[in-house]
Amino acid sequence: MNWLVIGFKTLGAAVALLSVANIPKLHLPALMTMLVWGAFATLGLYALGSVTQALGMISGFAGTADQINLAGVGYVFMFLLAAAGYGFLAVSYSRRYGTRRIYAVLGVVGAPVVLGLILIAVPMLLFTLGLIPAS
Repeated sequence: MNWLVIGFKTLGAAVALLSVANIPKLHLPALMTMLVWGAFATLGLYALGSVTQALGMISGFAGTADQINLAGVGYVFMFLLAAAGYGFLAVSYSRRYGTRRIYAVLGVVGAPVVLGLILIAVPMLLFTLGLIPAS
């Protein structure tokens, strides 16, 4: 799974760089719009989930407030900042190239679904191939 995480981080960095670069050979506005909005949505959902978990801990619903430390707050803040950055890139790219909104919607809806399927399918495949244990 570590290689999968490295792959996603590399893809995210490439999407960010390509969204601001002016490379005519790689100019695919529809695809880039979906990718940059998808990155924004995925990071935004992750950050929202982390904030929800922290609120659950503070309220005593899941864990205790004592479990929240500075490192955890910094981690959540980093993802909130990353989501905001990708949101800025997504809006900027969409305005710059005047892409249709359907591509943004496909990115926002599709990317988290694809990520969820990958995170379910990859462990199942590795288990089926006998590469990871059941427990």
